[in-house]
Amino acid sequence: MTEVVFFRRDDVPAHIAEKSAEMRRLLNLATEPQKFTLTYSPMRGASNELAVNSRSMLQIMQAFASRVDVPEAHLKDHSTWPSLENAPATEGPRQTARIQSGKEKPANAFAAVRYRDYWFWIDNGDLLSKRSLTVVMLLFTLADTGSPEKFPLITIPAQ
Repeated sequence: MTEVVFFRRDDVPAHIAEKSAEMRRLLNLATEPQKFTLTYSPMRGASNELAVNSRSMLQIMQAFASRVDVPEAHLKDHSTWPSLENAPATEGPRQTARIQSGKEKPANAFAAVRYRDYWFWIDNGDLLSKRSLTVVMLLFTLADTGSPEKFPLITIPAQ
């Protein structure tokens, strides 16, 4: 269980106070409490709880794996399944990360790893993929249970 505390100055400009009130309305939070308990639940709990229902880390990693540009050699030797990147292109904007692959070391990579004589990388100019990888790394950090300490306190400033 993690406590979430909202800090707010008395002299908050009206447009910021309005956005804060809208956030509370959208999250179905009461207007008065400044402290909420963050819980993992698919359903709303008590009025002082902020219930979150997210994907598991395994589901997030599976979503990432579905966007890997799988080398043809790995498909031919049946060492992996084809991913969505190997499927025919779909209409509309891409909504997830893209992990590219190739034999040559990428020149402009945000992150890269060599595996089975191939390079896998996220291009430095691919802002969506960079953001997605950064969020996953943050989630891994938050999920790390190597220390007996409590999870960090989440503070949302309203100024």
